[in-house]
Amino acid sequence: MVHWRHRSLTAAALSGMVLGTIGLLGWGIGQPLLIPSLGPSIYLHTLTPHLASARAGNTFLGHLIGLLTGVAAVYLTGANIVPSVMSAEQLTWPRIAAAVIALVSSVGIQAGLKIQHPPAAATTLLVALGAIDPTWHGIGTVLLGISLLTILGGGVRRFSLVRSD
Repeated sequence: MVHWRHRSLTAAALSGMVLGTIGLLGWGIGQPLLIPSLGPSIYLHTLTPHLASARAGNTFLGHLIGLLTGVAAVYLTGANIVPSVMSAEQLTWPRIAAAVIALVSSVGIQAGLKIQHPPAAATTLLVALGAIDPTWHGIGTVLLGISLLTILGGGVRRFSLVRSD
């Protein structure tokens, strides 16, 4: 029991350090590098480092697929010309269609490529519902945040794997 408690505290501290670092870097460059789906990603890296879904490749590629399928679905359905769900505080048919198309596409592509990273489904929905700007600037900002999480998360994953032995 003490072992699990110590591991939990270590995982919590590492998670906070990684997200704090990304947040501070984003603040320093004036870009919102933190998105909600990075939280579950770092959780996987620190608490379940042995799972395939915690691997760096799965993390980056999963989020990339989620991001790109979300962007494609937004433009395919015309959701880019309706307000985001968060600002309008209501769902519109284009946003619902974008969410469904993006999620089905993201899950299908990840499964077909044997890439397992469930938090990427949140990235897909963040784009489809309008929380992430589907422009080049928005895509670049999210990619930078995902890249930092992948790099830093990979480091804490390796540390967590060593500590769990």
